[in-house]
Amino acid sequence: CIEKQARQIMKLLEAGYVQQVLVSHDHAPFYYPEFASADKAAGGWKATSPDYTTVTTKLVPSLKELGATPGDIRQILIGNPARVLAFA
Repeated sequence: CIEKQARQIMKLLEAGYVQQVLVSHDHAPFYYPEFASADKAAGGWKATSPDYTTVTTKLVPSLKELGATPGDIRQILIGNPARVLAFA
């Protein structure tokens, strides 16, 4: 999944949109793997552990492997969020 996301981001970078790319992630603390089965008990919820390092530990290395430059990475992770959040 991360590799697919990295490939999509690289398409944007190659098309000249480096200044428009923002990345983020969230966490769903619980999921219900049997939600599609109406006959399952409500006790089927599973807890998940958050990993808030996915962007820096998985996405960035994938982007680098695909040819993103240090400048691209800096723009995506620092420059673009700073510009978008300048109103705060």
